[in-house]
Amino acid sequence: MSEDNSQATFCATLVDEWVRAGLRHVVCCPGSRSTPMVLAVANRDELHLHMRLDERSAGFVALGLARALGQVVPIIVTSGTAATELHAAVAEADLSGIPLLVVTADRPPELIGIGAPQTIVQRDLFGGMVRASLDPGVPFAGASATWRSLACRALDAARGANGMPGPVQLNLAFRDPLDALPGELPAARTGAWRSTVPGPDGSFALDGRIEARESVLVIAGAGAPSGLAEVAAAHGWALLADPRSGLRSTNDVVTLADPILRANGAEQALKPEVVLLVGEPWASKVLATTVARWASEGTAIFHLSDRQQLQDPNHIVSQQLVGSPTTLLATLKTFPSSSASTYRDLWTHCEAVAATALDNALQHVDALNEPGIAKFLGTVAGIETLTISSSMPIREFEWFAKEVLAENVVANRGVNGIDGVMSSAIGAALAGGTGLCVVGDLAFLHDLSSLVDGLGAAGGSLAVVVIDNGGGGIFSFLPQATTVAPATFDRLFTTTRPVDHRLMLQGLGYDITVVTTPKEFAQAVKTTVGSRGLSFIVATVGPPATNVALHEVLNGAVSAAVSPILS
Repeated sequence: MSEDNSQATFCATLVDEWVRAGLRHVVCCPGSRSTPMVLAVANRDELHLHMRLDERSAGFVALGLARALGQVVPIIVTSGTAATELHAAVAEADLSGIPLLVVTADRPPELIGIGAPQTIVQRDLFGGMVRASLDPGVPFAGASATWRSLACRALDAARGANGMPGPVQLNLAFRDPLDALPGELPAARTGAWRSTVPGPDGSFALDGRIEARESVLVIAGAGAPSGLAEVAAAHGWALLADPRSGLRSTNDVVTLADPILRANGAEQALKPEVVLLVGEPWASKVLATTVARWASEGTAIFHLSDRQQLQDPNHIVSQQLVGSPTTLLATLKTFPSSSASTYRDLWTHCEAVAATALDNALQHVDALNEPGIAKFLGTVAGIETLTISSSMPIREFEWFAKEVLAENVVANRGVNGIDGVMSSAIGAALAGGTGLCVVGDLAFLHDLSSLVDGLGAAGGSLAVVVIDNGGGGIFSFLPQATTVAPATFDRLFTTTRPVDHRLMLQGLGYDITVVTTPKEFAQAVKTTVGSRGLSFIVATVGPPATNVALHEVLNGAVSAAVSPILS
């Protein structure tokens, strides 16, 4: 496949996935911009292609066909007023609950808003009438791994994955030339891709690929049911748990997945047959990309969550199960146990060896450092709510804090921003209990106004740890750190601010302790956490480059210890 035929290959892939899902009828109207989609349909002998001259009538033909068959029927039209002619049929499909897939061809972005013929704004053309409005942009070869997932998301939404069946708009922009021949399609996987709706009795029809497996890996994040560790242990599954899962104080849980998967041979040696994603995803890119590669090699990926929103940024989920924590836990109990404990034992052995290697490596680091801070704070008992900032703090906890004793660990990971972190922690503290918040220096400055009111008259207990590393530390772990000139990088990304945290906080009337060594930090935590009111510990650590170097040392130590086990 090349960019020259990527549009044709994209359309052929959508149609192929719809054929695999059982679709057999498509209604089309003549038009130029819709050429790639119409050609893709015409090339499939499995499909009955119904050509209609008038789009308004064609919309109702597709509606009547979908109602009679009880299955999704696509209606494909060209751009401009052709798309608007479908409004009446879409309205009827909406209120009648008829699964209609409305495929509107569109002009590319560079032709929008400049008077190009047969061009209107078609994004979200049908407003609230549709179950979903999908607008993936002009197809390009680099996104080919997402195409089959897109086809299935559109079908699932029309079938009622998020409620009642109904119409879905799939707005597809195409550039000239429109008549290229498709190249090789991205590989298809066996089985259905996604199903979110439980049956009338609340049970799920499960993909058969969960049956009779030896290697099952559970990856738990925020929102994981509290009894998940017990179910995993009883079934012989390996369980990875992030800090927000509430499972890091459980025995035989794997926490050091990120450094372990960086070891030589880890990806192949630890590849499972089935992955169960439970709750929200980890921050680790290493874990995410490894699971994505496993999926491309045949591993079945299931996602269990209490939220309807699809969380599948890598387009790899085979089946999504949505239900209450109780329902999900009951569903997991019905899954068959692993036929052998070898896979689980390998993970737990790697975890034990990695933990020892990590401890030994950190013992040789005298300076106060970010991984050490996260590891230490995870062992502090008596914290009701631990609020962790996005960017580096949540990653330090996820990668290096083997134990997390806080009752509740939260982070604003919906959008992953650093704004409002201290405000969120203040809100949690106002609900009662002992609070601890960990922020970087830029997240601290971003939310400085929250300290004007602080805990207010309600009182409470909140200790804030400000990790002062002189700027945006996470950028030093990204490609920009080596591809951008150092002076430009510091100006655009590190963005150090010459701020004296002590004077700033004292001016607002707060107690503050500035620490520069691990011993000072431990003592400050001991005296500050649980104290009345809002108090601060400013932990002065090395610059971001120092933390990058330390990560390399720690990951290298884990890799050296774990790799012999995996060879």
